[in-house]
Amino acid sequence: MNISREKRVALDRLKLTQQYSWLLDAFILDFYTENHWESLPATWRHVLSQVSLEELGEWMAMKEGSTSRVWPLSLLALRSASKALSLSREQQCSSEETKENENIASSLKEQRAGAKTDCLLHKNLKNLFVKHVKPKKRHETMVMAKQCAETALRSGISCVVDVGGGKGHLSRLLAYGYGLRVCCVEAQGDLVSSAKEIDKQIEYSALKYLDDSYVQNLPRPEYVVMTVANTGDALDQFRKEVFDKIRNSPEENVSFGIVGLHPCGDLAATMLHLFSNLNEAKFICIASCCYMKLTINKCDKVKGYPLSQFYQSLPKSLTNLSYEALEVSCHAIEVYCQKLQLQQYNTLKIHCYRAALEKLIVKYRPDLKHSGLRSVKHFDKMDFPSYAINALDRIGVVIPLSDLNSSETVERLHRWKDVVIFYSLRLLLAPLVESAVIIDRLFFVHEKGALGNVIPGFDPVVSPRNLMLQGIKLY
Repeated sequence: MNISREKRVALDRLKLTQQYSWLLDAFILDFYTENHWESLPATWRHVLSQVSLEELGEWMAMKEGSTSRVWPLSLLALRSASKALSLSREQQCSSEETKENENIASSLKEQRAGAKTDCLLHKNLKNLFVKHVKPKKRHETMVMAKQCAETALRSGISCVVDVGGGKGHLSRLLAYGYGLRVCCVEAQGDLVSSAKEIDKQIEYSALKYLDDSYVQNLPRPEYVVMTVANTGDALDQFRKEVFDKIRNSPEENVSFGIVGLHPCGDLAATMLHLFSNLNEAKFICIASCCYMKLTINKCDKVKGYPLSQFYQSLPKSLTNLSYEALEVSCHAIEVYCQKLQLQQYNTLKIHCYRAALEKLIVKYRPDLKHSGLRSVKHFDKMDFPSYAINALDRIGVVIPLSDLNSSETVERLHRWKDVVIFYSLRLLLAPLVESAVIIDRLFFVHEKGALGNVIPGFDPVVSPRNLMLQGIKLY
């Protein structure tokens, strides 16, 4: 079988995920019900039982000179192989490159005479778009907008469709800031209503610094309330409702880019199908999330994974990824390593609390195994019975206080370090799983005749799902 180097690496990546599926598929809340600690090789358990969590964090982060300990070769091999076969997560883009943002806005203005980018260029307005936005979302919006605007500039495209745009933070910055014609497609009408209210606030603030006539003619984001799908009827509806929003006249030939900031689950796959099936879509730029919500290896509906012909040609036993593996891939190894190194252990004990509680739930109500419990704030300042009572309130289960305080439960709680270590080992493989999904999408883009690349756009500590997939058509 003659295949490219990229496909050979992809095969090695998939083989490694399957080799360690016993670890990836081990749900942490089953730590006690399934006795996960005993599933680890004896040599691993021997060393890990002696390691401090601070040392473990430094070892996972591959911090030079962090330890003189003799580690099992199989564990060293796992760490090295996972690192080598995972896509780089070291941030390449920055929202702080103010001059670069301004240069892109100025270039767009020059490329399209009359493009209105003064809101981003004006010193008193450039941060207006992310006012009252949480730091994580602010960072993601600024970086994503810059990347999308730069791609639009290189493609000669002036229209963008923001799929799953929510309250319109990305759409707003692309329209008011970079002067692009933008249509925000969102399934929830209440979010669109909120977006329009924020738009009004933006324009009100802009009036303080820009002429009334200029503000009145700003390229406002357009909104469509619609659930995006990849069926024939859905594509026709997309053309009818979206194209009318972004074209200047009924006769205009529309060309646009598809963008999405953290589309959930199958939505990212649907957007890639839109990019492939709509000739008018010239580029795509997405950063995905919520991989555990993907439709896996299904033939009776739109697939979430795998998408590419190459992945689909492989045995399902090789490409299959469990819910547990996809769920852990959504967590940030960088943040976890930092917490270990800084000895911020208290918040990590939640894994032990939840696993200890699961053991009791299965004892009294096995039918409620893996139930979603109530999220308990400040659990690290509570004793276990108080946490358990609060968490169980959602499913209406009452466990006797004698069990919550039993010697068996106390013994499990004393083993919280083992639970943290086991979860840490699973996180070693998390970037590998995400890479497997993203590379499948990249192959899909290439198979459709488009150029494609993956950029670690966000700071992984701020935004764990930091990989951005780009595709640009050559036709």
